[in-house]
Amino acid sequence: MIAFRIQRYLLKEIAAPMFLALVIFTFVLMMGRSQKLMEMVIDKGVPIGQILHLLANLLPAFFVITIPVALLIGVLLAFGRLSAESELVAMKASGIHLSLLMRPVLALAFFASLLTAALTLYIEPAANAAFRRQAFAIASSIATIGIQPMTFNDEFSGLVLYAADVDDNNGQMSNIFIADERPGTLPATIFARTGGIQIDQNDQSLNLRLKDGAIHRHDENNDAYQIIQFDTYGLRVNLNHTDDKGQVLNRKESELTLPDLLIARQTPQDRKEARVLAAGLQRRFVMASTPIIFILIGVPLGIRSQRSGRGANFALALAIFLLFYILFTLSKTLVIDLGLTALFMWLPVVVFTVVGLLLLRAAANEREIHFDLIGFFRGKD
Repeated sequence: MIAFRIQRYLLKEIAAPMFLALVIFTFVLMMGRSQKLMEMVIDKGVPIGQILHLLANLLPAFFVITIPVALLIGVLLAFGRLSAESELVAMKASGIHLSLLMRPVLALAFFASLLTAALTLYIEPAANAAFRRQAFAIASSIATIGIQPMTFNDEFSGLVLYAADVDDNNGQMSNIFIADERPGTLPATIFARTGGIQIDQNDQSLNLRLKDGAIHRHDENNDAYQIIQFDTYGLRVNLNHTDDKGQVLNRKESELTLPDLLIARQTPQDRKEARVLAAGLQRRFVMASTPIIFILIGVPLGIRSQRSGRGANFALALAIFLLFYILFTLSKTLVIDLGLTALFMWLPVVVFTVVGLLLLRAAANEREIHFDLIGFFRGKD
């Protein structure tokens, strides 16, 4: 009964700073992305409700990062306070072993890992795909509504469009002038008597359909000047969902749910895509394991003998996460760019697990643990 009360008390100590850190870090990440989105409200007149919907679709990706970090901060602050006020000494004196204190913490970490796994395997990809669909809808709306008559419109990447007249009812334009300077193509000037914008929601493409016009192009290689007459001409527009050449991109790895990712891995377009998909699959399971890994590090460092304040423990948590992220990014680069096996993505997990187990052993044997921010660990009898 006493052990149950102590475990519940420990969970309460962890929950408060963990929740606060989760809110703060998620808010900070959201503010980093909201600046450009708010510019769409101010400059383009996009309704604030659509912007909030976009931000809501970004939350799962943020939670994949902030849940493990918030748990680490909560554990460090809780155990740090208990150690500083000698409550851990009193618990040990009453026969409470570290293994008993680890049970509720591991249970909390296991729950956080399940939640992170659900986010990274299913919820985050679906939210990323929804974000891109809505972003395309907004961009298409800006592109069609934003075209003003007798104005040079630069809503399209690499294109400047001028129309003498625009029908407000159907969006049809007349007496059109287009300066085409898209990367990967020869600069060209296009004239057309009429034209309009066609939106294909199926493949998320946007095209300019021009009629009765001509393309003027200067070939820099042989100094030839070309004039191409056309009755109908289609010009694919480059929005966020296309590459620099105007080709529609396939869904990104981050937008594939686990079943879709497994199917895509069977028929990759090339070796580079095969490595990206393999690394993406391992990345999701690695991120799902981070709460448990951070617990192995956080608990022994939280009960270390020196009296560190909340600020020091907070900085320590950030340093641990930064080190993990650096190792994770390095392993991902080695897998994708150098072609190493995708299992190499587990390098940070292996390193942190070994270090965490050594620290736990030192804490269980009541050995003094020293840690500095440059990342060296050592045990001292």
